Amino acid sequence: MAEQKTQPEPQKKSSKMFIFIPVGVIVLAGAVVAVLFFTGVIGGHRGAAAGTESQARANQSTQTSALKSTVDLEPFVVNLADPETARYLKVKMVIELNNETMKAQVDKLKPKIQDTIILLLTSKTFEQIRDGKGKLKLKQELTLRLNEILGAGAVSDVLFTEFIVS
Repeated sequence: MAEQKTQPEPQKKSSKMFIFIPVGVIVLAGAVVAVLFFTGVIGGHRGAAAGTESQARANQSTQTSALKSTVDLEPFVVNLADPETARYLKVKMVIELNNETMKAQVDKLKPKIQDTIILLLTSKTFEQIRDGKGKLKLKQELTLRLNEILGAGAVSDVLFTEFIVS
């Protein structure tokens, strides 16, 4: 009788194994497919197109920035204009100038430049700057405002070297 009770137990364990193994394989396969899909390897060319587009932009900016002069600005830490929560933005940027002689002008007008940047940054909410489009719009606004101070066409681009929101 003792032998009869011990035989059904291994059969229950093996039947559970037959259920857990296929379920585990299916879950693992689903996870792999999801990762491949969202990275653009399968199901679309989003990842490949974005990669070649960003690579082309990087090559273009490398070629043009070799001729341009840059000025590093000190980091800015400001409160964002979010009414419900206190959010802070820490941003470090580099101003790309079209002309080497503009560096002296930037140093001379640095307090006005910093004031303009602070006023612009503190007018933004998290929703306005959280995604790539918002950051690009902010870069354009900064370039426009800096060109108002330094003269039309003086600043070709503003480059974010650090951008942290908390």
